[in-house]
Amino acid sequence: MLWLFVQGKPKELNIDKDQIEKYAISRAEIWAIKNGSDLERNGKIILNKNLTLPPSHLFQYAFCTDTKYDEKVAGYVKGSDLLYHEATFTEKQADRAKATYHSTALQAAKIAEKAEVKQLLLGHFSARFGATTELESEAKQVFKNTVCVKDGDEFNF
Repeated sequence: MLWLFVQGKPKELNIDKDQIEKYAISRAEIWAIKNGSDLERNGKIILNKNLTLPPSHLFQYAFCTDTKYDEKVAGYVKGSDLLYHEATFTEKQADRAKATYHSTALQAAKIAEKAEVKQLLLGHFSARFGATTELESEAKQVFKNTVCVKDGDEFNF
């Protein structure tokens, strides 16, 4: 079983530009505020939360391949923006998938649904599938936001 969960580097807070002007905040103070400090002006403390905006979204993706169906995977990849999951077989070959430690397209979709991911990419298909329409269709029964990809494809999210 191979699975990988990657989360981007945490981003710093964004300072509210209106607050910079309002309080004449210096560059040194901006860096301190971005790192969580409050601001003092005329003996009053202006809380950091009133000076900043939340950081931009932290992109997360997960990669699961050569893995048989295991619901625990959903907990590991929960909330990912993008999940790449193998779909070596369809449900018609579920016994073969289990015997060879692989997943079906439907099983990958179940993981995506349970994990509440935003996008599911299916890959690592058996050579018996010339086209991936059957695999994609099977997965979309459970998780609509599914796309099949193959080596060399580029996917913009």
